[in-house]
This record gives sequence, C-alpha cells and structure tokens, in this order.
Amino acid sequence: MKFPNPSFYNKHIVTRIDKTLGYVYFLDKEHPLSSKGGKVYYHRHVHSVKVNKWIDSSYHIHHIDENRQNNDPSNLQCISPQKRGRKHIRNGNKIKKVRICLQCKKRFISQREKCCSISCSSSYKQKGGIHTKISKEDLEKLVWQIPTTKIANRFNCSDVMITKLCKKWGISKPPRGYWTKQSSV
Repeated sequence: MKFPNPSFYNKHIVTRIDKTLGYVYFLDKEHPLSSKGGKVYYHRHVHSVKVNKWIDSSYHIHHIDENRQNNDPSNLQCISPQKRGRKHIRNGNKIKKVRICLQCKKRFISQREKCCSISCSSSYKQKGGIHTKISKEDLEKLVWQIPTTKIANRFNCSDVMITKLCKKWGISKPPRGYWTKQSSV
C-alpha cells in the first residue's frame, strides 16, 4: 500500500463540490478511500487524518451540523450504518422521514414515497383518472361501440385501465376477437 496511514499522504488536494449530493470531493486514484473513478470524499479524508487511520467503507462519516460542506474535524463523527439510519429518522432529515399517506392518512417512514403502499398509491393516482371523466352508463355504451384501445386513447389512459374500470363497475365487454369479426362483416 502506497499510503499505509493518513500521515504518509502528502499530495496537494484540489477540492470540488459534487452538484448532486453536495459533498466536497477531490480526485486521486491512488488514494486508499477513492472510488473506481478516483473520487475521494473530502470529509472521509479529513476524519481519517484526525484519527490517523483510514476509515473502513462500511462506516459513515456524519456531519454533526448537517452541512455537507463543513468539513471541520470537530464537525465530523464516525458512525455505523444502523446508527446513521436511526439518527436521520429521528432528526427528520431528507434521508428518511415520518410521512402521512396521502390516501389513507396513516403515518409511515419513507425516503420519498407519498403513499404507504402500492395499493394506496394506485388508489390515490386514480382519483383524477377516467372514472371521474365518464359515467358507468356512458362507458357501458362505448365499450360495445368502439374497441377498448380507442376508448383509452380518447381518455388518455391505458386499455388495461378501461378493462379494470369495467370489471369494477360490473360492465360486460365484448369477447376476444369481436372487433375483428365486426371489421370483416
């Protein structure tokens, strides 16, 4: 290993800011903490220098004041992944928050979801869907006048959604091949 501990690392560091994550980093493919592309997060390097050993990748270096660009050694803390997860949930940070489901109003913990489950999510998305734009009677007439795919195009949804709505409202649909037979007559 070229740098057995941080005291041997004496290269000049030119830092940049990661626009996506907001962390300060520098490039050096020879650095023990670098990714395959050579990116080294500066806070990990600073904490390694502070404790005079390279930080294992399984540990997280936490910014105590939540400012990702404040890499003062007194602001950095080495924590396990489990401890980091609990800390961010408790603090209500952007990583995971306690949220309220938009559909059923239950409390749940999530990073970015707006609904607590897939069923709540699909129900919530359907609120402004086709069933608000057409009545049961009108759909029943349309299903026997034109194919489901054309109805779907008219209401800007999928033919599967039309089929599900017919099933939900108890509307019988033409059997498979009905429209092919009609076009040949």
